[in-house]
Amino acid sequence: MAEPLLQVEGIHTHIGKHHILQGVSFEVYAGEVTVLLGRNGAGKTTTLRSVMGLLPPSQGRILFENRAIHHMKPFDIARLGIGFVPEDRGLFNLLTVEENFRVAMLQEAKKSQERLEFILDVFPDLKKFWKAKAGVLSGGQKQMLAIARPLVNEKHPFAH
Repeated sequence: MAEPLLQVEGIHTHIGKHHILQGVSFEVYAGEVTVLLGRNGAGKTTTLRSVMGLLPPSQGRILFENRAIHHMKPFDIARLGIGFVPEDRGLFNLLTVEENFRVAMLQEAKKSQERLEFILDVFPDLKKFWKAKAGVLSGGQKQMLAIARPLVNEKHPFAH
């Protein structure tokens, strides 16, 4: 069997005095879809924030491509190719769609441009509203932009 792309092993995460995650473990394999399900307040968002380094776990470990990342800063984790789309979408509403992509790009290389062309083929509304401010997009278009931005970088596992 293939090695997992991401391993979350027994993580415990606190927010202030509150012990939110208590021993969460799962694995994600390349080419597969993994889903976190649970009621409101179950810790789904906290789990994702822990993986991204926004809420580092106090116990356990997180491995990406067999490399420990649970002690890393969010910007270093993003450079490894892990993307995160927060509930509020994290868009820059006063910037255009184009500018939102440029901010998300780790570097403006030929490969990034090729990936961007692929993304715009997958999400044609983003091409149509390329020069529009993100704040004027519909809810669905904003979600497309939020999902598409992390895909523009070379390290992302789903990048074309």
